[in-house]
Amino acid sequence: MIQWPTKLIQFMERPVPKFSHIAAMTHGMPPVNCRGYGFHIDIENGLAVVYLLRSQWLKLNEYLRKQKWLAVLVTAGTDNESYQSP
Repeated sequence: MIQWPTKLIQFMERPVPKFSHIAAMTHGMPPVNCRGYGFHIDIENGLAVVYLLRSQWLKLNEYLRKQKWLAVLVTAGTDNESYQSP
């Protein structure tokens, strides 16, 4: 099971708006990025869940066929504290 860093858990528990940006790149294709409209971590199951529009997912899905990860940046809307993970 993933051991989420304490600072990340504290960040996610803050009652402030959070914004997510998702990026992907792979050989032979231009980089792509988009904004998510929701994000949370599932501590019990070791998952990071990012909510995207279907149209954005369809673009990112092309990249996931060649590479199995995405970079995600989550930023607090009040003070710009942020965390990023591939």
